[in-house]
Amino acid sequence: MTQADMLALLREALEFLNDHPNFGLRRDPRRTSYKLAARIDRYLTVTAATNTNHAAVAVARVRWAESASVRIDADELETRSDVEGHWVRGWVHVAADWLPIDSEPPIAIDPAVYRAAVMKLPPITRTIFLLHRADGLSYRAIADRTGLPIETVEQQIARALILLERNLRPDEPIS
Repeated sequence: MTQADMLALLREALEFLNDHPNFGLRRDPRRTSYKLAARIDRYLTVTAATNTNHAAVAVARVRWAESASVRIDADELETRSDVEGHWVRGWVHVAADWLPIDSEPPIAIDPAVYRAAVMKLPPITRTIFLLHRADGLSYRAIADRTGLPIETVEQQIARALILLERNLRPDEPIS
């Protein structure tokens, strides 16, 4: 659930509790919803005061929009300031070959076998996978180019990896 979805849910719950102030709580029907409504109201008030749409978030989104290694969530609002500027939360992509080598050596795959496995992918899955792996586009850039939601892009890339694993190592269970 995104932060925006969570805040919308809390606002809806608060509206319900305000419309039904003596609503009994499920676990303890003797208690009313007054304290819970007050807690939600305080949280929403503090959140609204601290989570304004800071200009640094917009700048970060523009600057990293085409990056294959940095992503700023669409609903990100939080920033932290210091004397040198502002921090915006984001995601950093870490390539598999940057990670320490495990005790198990990587498998050697014949390029022709790999190409054949990629060609077996469903068309939309293959297109999205190649845009990401071959062209180096970020999930956001792929979503913008294809008109698909970013969640669909993420799902299709995950699907491609699972199908490739199955096709390239059919005798081994998928971890």
